[in-house]
Amino acid sequence: MSRYQPLAHYLSALDAPYIALSFDQIETILGGALPASAYRHSAWWANSRTDDSHSWAHLWIAAGWQVTDLDLPGRQVSFTRQESYDFDSPRAMEGYAVDRQILARHRNTSLALQRRQMDGYRCQACGFAKEIAGQWIIDVHHINPLAATGETQTRLEDLVSLCPTCHRIAHTQNPPLKLSAIREALGLQSGPDMDNPLRMKNVSD
Repeated sequence: MSRYQPLAHYLSALDAPYIALSFDQIETILGGALPASAYRHSAWWANSRTDDSHSWAHLWIAAGWQVTDLDLPGRQVSFTRQESYDFDSPRAMEGYAVDRQILARHRNTSLALQRRQMDGYRCQACGFAKEIAGQWIIDVHHINPLAATGETQTRLEDLVSLCPTCHRIAHTQNPPLKLSAIREALGLQSGPDMDNPLRMKNVSD
């Protein structure tokens, strides 16, 4: 059970159409402390109706309530009873701020550029090559994902140029699909034209 389920149960049991609760009262209902972001960021209290990380908001919305007023300095939030929300609705609220902490792996842009240049800015799976407004539409894929290897010394042969579509296809499985499997998924018999001056170089499948 979600740690925020007690708040949803509390709201569901109310007869009143409106209630204002202090953060202390909510923590008493939850039987534990709210996260620090709830005290610092109004986005934490957003009425999220989409499939995102705001699972606590989904609970109070499913219970028939929405946050209608928030006083962060005063540490108080007001809920108003709403009509039940249809999660299968073709419309959803978006564009609100979300407080997130992201851990990213460092990537060497110089090495990636060398790989793109060696591959002629051409996808090594399907052969796609396109330049728009001076920018090549091409990604650089780590054959062995950094998420799996962690800190490592990357060589040019550890990289391969892929178009955005083939890059997405590669990551539909873990470990990522190899070039031959990407081509098979696309119904291609072979890779880029090997007689083309932009042919694949120094990349093993």
